[in-house]
Amino acid sequence: MNDKVITLPSADEMIARLMKVQDDELAQSLYRNVAQRAGEEKVAAGIIMMFSLGIYDVCQGYPPMMQNLLSYNIPAWVDALVDDKEVADAAKAFWKEATSKK
Repeated sequence: MNDKVITLPSADEMIARLMKVQDDELAQSLYRNVAQRAGEEKVAAGIIMMFSLGIYDVCQGYPPMMQNLLSYNIPAWVDALVDDKEVADAAKAFWKEATSKK
């Protein structure tokens, strides 16, 4: 696993980048949730955890399927949010490993 650290952009920048991937109401709730982490330092696994926990938080009260539908976009959100290709690739690899059926 890659331990390289990135610093998340400002909240406004995070939301603007993520909106280019998906802009429905539930996704916007997620973006507001993860934007609370603006300026924090993250490693690849931390980026995935941020999205996973955010999805869990915003999907409370929705059918479980909604978590799966939002989670489908995690790799695209990583690409939109993380400028460092090495960290983005490591995050997506972590996501793939975490969600693969063994």
